[in-house]
Amino acid sequence: MCLLKKFIRCWLARVVGLFVLLALSESVWWFYCFRLSQAETIRIVGKPVNIYQSDSLCIIEFSEFEASIYGKCGFSQSERIGLIGIPEVNLITILKHKIVLSDAEIYVVGKGENTSTSNGVNKDFVCKIREKITHIFNNKLPPDEAALSLGMVLGIEDGIGRDFKIRMRRSGTSHLVVASGANVMLVFGFLVSALLVFLPRYKIRWFAWLGVAFYSIVAGLDPPMIRASLMLLLMIIGQSIGREGNGWWYLFVSSWLMLAVEGLGLLWNLSLQLTVLASFGVIVLAPWLVSWADRNGGRVGRVLVDLGFISSLAVSVCVYPVIYLVFDEVSFFGLLSNILIGFMVPIIMVLGLMTLLWPDVMWMFLLPMAKLVVMIIDFFGR
Repeated sequence: MCLLKKFIRCWLARVVGLFVLLALSESVWWFYCFRLSQAETIRIVGKPVNIYQSDSLCIIEFSEFEASIYGKCGFSQSERIGLIGIPEVNLITILKHKIVLSDAEIYVVGKGENTSTSNGVNKDFVCKIREKITHIFNNKLPPDEAALSLGMVLGIEDGIGRDFKIRMRRSGTSHLVVASGANVMLVFGFLVSALLVFLPRYKIRWFAWLGVAFYSIVAGLDPPMIRASLMLLLMIIGQSIGREGNGWWYLFVSSWLMLAVEGLGLLWNLSLQLTVLASFGVIVLAPWLVSWADRNGGRVGRVLVDLGFISSLAVSVCVYPVIYLVFDEVSFFGLLSNILIGFMVPIIMVLGLMTLLWPDVMWMFLLPMAKLVVMIIDFFGR
């Protein structure tokens, strides 16, 4: 009993300590917002983080700032944009870490030679790599299969046709073409296996993680990719110093680090919510379901475990409540299609990566798997 109390106190101290540090980092943001609230207008010049069209509004995002103008977006992220507006600082904007500039005036300053994003990544370099990868898949595969493979491997959705996108939404498989934490772990495993021939074991994990970091940059550095890369780095550090922890603890700390750096506004990011819940399903719920299937399912349960159906079910159970709350629709067919497709996702991921290395050969192995997934999407998306 004393050991149990000591264990609980130890973990509570860790959790409370992390929340205290998070509160301290948030206090810096609140002070910054207080200073902004004293300003009548502010001026920002630089390259926007994101530009997108929402009905009749053009939305421009500069890290923690956001502004909108009526009409179509007449500029791109590669251009330097000037922004003048009145900061609206209130409780909601503070919690979301997004300051809205009202009565905004936006103008193009000019195109700069260095087209780097706010995280320091050279965007031209990344775009060229993505274009080359897109060219490989489009040359070797039919349109729907190429778009699906690109989405699964790198989260590139540009080539997905309107009809195919509708079928994916109806079948509940839209998340398949979003690069996520599962991609990071698969890439890490693929690199570890490939590097075993060339490097000693104690170096492999670090070089493999550098490969994962490069992959995450090419895939767009979305919150799920950053969270998974951080979680993987924490696991490697823990193994290196002989302090391996539980998967759920790594998940908690990596999510906390993102909140500490980017602020509590990330709590409203849907992709981060889904990746954390999906990881919780794999780390916590799936082992329990696998154990239950082994005890009570007999041979059928063992087959379902081996094919990955149980893991797919655990992930679906965790993420579907959020999907229903956000989109107000969840179908039984969507759950069924995800269970059927789930075990094929890692296969397509690995075949997709190998297609990038040996496109003239590996596309013949990738095509049947991608076509089977497209057939399932077409069946459930009618």
